[in-house]
Amino acid sequence: MVHHCVEVECHACGHTWCVDLEHPDEVEMVVYRSEEKAVDYRVQCPNCNTYNIITVPEGDKFTD
Repeated sequence: MVHHCVEVECHACGHTWCVDLEHPDEVEMVVYRSEEKAVDYRVQCPNCNTYNIITVPEGDKFTD
């Protein structure tokens, strides 16, 4: 199985972890679409529980 992880650094505590965007049910996320054809994911830091936003250009979506 291929995992497409994005490394995230928490803006509050500096903790770094990997988010697998192919399996959104494994992390709490809300997906937004912006005018710039990007997808914003809201992910919760496993260390301090702060929410962080990561932006992935729509052309970079992970598909198999």
